[in-house]
Amino acid sequence: MEHNKFSFLDFLVYFLIFLILTFLSISYLKTGIGRNANVFVSGKLIKVIPLNRDAEYTIKGQLGNFMIEVRSGKAGVLETSCPEKICKKMGFINRKGSEIICIPNRIMIKISGEAEVDDISR
Repeated sequence: MEHNKFSFLDFLVYFLIFLILTFLSISYLKTGIGRNANVFVSGKLIKVIPLNRDAEYTIKGQLGNFMIEVRSGKAGVLETSCPEKICKKMGFINRKGSEIICIPNRIMIKISGEAEVDDISR
């Protein structure tokens, strides 16, 4: 019975995996929580929804009504007229850059944050 020893190549592979996971974790944490949900219909911004107030919004899409709900600082699809309802299954989002896209209705919800201003630029 032969025992496999931990080689330099094994170490290198594990180290690279560790670096990649660390980089992905840091970049995910740096994105931060968004403040607004921008709603686009056919590529045009039609509504900016603040995430700090729970509410429901109805948007007219290509196939009919599209209801967006803001709850606990997150935005998600409450109801949609598209056949597969994949956008509804995506859940609620709140991270800057996160998106929910409904292709049949041509609607996109994208989370954005306000530009942070430091003391020097004031």
